[in-house]
Formats: sequence, structure tokens, C-alpha cells
Amino acid sequence: MAQVYYTTNDFESIPKDLLNELDNMGMDDSLILTVPEGNYFNVLYNLGKKDFDLSGKKVGFLTGGYGTTKSDKKTYFTIERDRWTSNYPPSPGVLYIFDAAQKEKSGGYDAAIVYWSKRIVPIKEVVKVLKKKG
Repeated sequence: MAQVYYTTNDFESIPKDLLNELDNMGMDDSLILTVPEGNYFNVLYNLGKKDFDLSGKKVGFLTGGYGTTKSDKKTYFTIERDRWTSNYPPSPGVLYIFDAAQKEKSGGYDAAIVYWSKRIVPIKEVVKVLKKKG
């Protein structure tokens, strides 16, 4: 069964050594999260290693008012670095962790992060948007 998680409220809940790595996150076009990127999201969404580890996982990013505009980790982390240096909280978002059927239907994504959306996007719609090319 799929799982849904919400962001924490502030950067203070994220370990300083991980925040010091923020400048090195989102530097490539890969859909696979690096270990620091995965660790950042693991903490941001309060995932325990027993729950799910996002490091090395294929993650899609969606944004926009309706949460259906494709984005990428470069854009996400550019915004996140700006928010951190400006003393704003992390970007509000929702993490969707897919079950096996949703992973297959989405095109192989393990999870998706929908950020800066005005609504909670149904997981079925997240899967459908990720499946579309482009």
C-alpha cells in the first residue's frame, strides 16, 4: 500500500552536517537521488530507515497550484537553498511512496514529491502525471 508523508516545519529539525551538504544537492539531472539528497528527504519527511530510504531511489517532482506541473530536483534544491539562506522554512510538500503497482504504472518511480501545491493531489493523479513523457 502507498504511503504519504508531509514535510517538517523548519530547518532546525535537519542535522547541521546535512544542511552543510545542501550546496551539493540537486546538481545533476538524474532522477535517482544521491545519498545526501535521499538523507535530506528522509529527515525532512521523518522517514526512519525501517520505513523507507530515499537514497538511490527514482523520485519525481511535481509543483504548481494544482501539483501537476513536472519539475526536477535541480529546481527543488535551488528553491530550498534560497529558503534556507533567507531563514524561511523548507518548501511545503507531500511525499508519496508508491507500492509495486503504482511504481510500474508511473514508469518506474519509487516515489514523488509534490511541493508548493494548493491542494493535496490524489496519488492516482500523481502516478498518471509522472507516466506522461516530457
